[in-house]
Amino acid sequence: MKNLTFHIVGLTHNDVKGHEVEYAKEAEGRTICLVPDDANTFDMLAVKAYDKQQLIGYVSALEGEDVRASSSPVRSGTCAPAA
Repeated sequence: MKNLTFHIVGLTHNDVKGHEVEYAKEAEGRTICLVPDDANTFDMLAVKAYDKQQLIGYVSALEGEDVRASSSPVRSGTCAPAA
């Protein structure tokens, strides 16, 4: 498995809202599922970040293209909630 380092943005707007500091302190080294957000009309390269089934945010727009190019984002499976 390839290790990537990138920034997650939007913690204050997603499932960890109100617990951002605690989450960030414990987040380093966690396995995060990356799911392309092809329906995102604002960012064609958007990548959602899930910790298990919890949406925690998005890969920074500045890094989204690099993450998409260097990994195999998950399109379905156990990390993303059912549509």
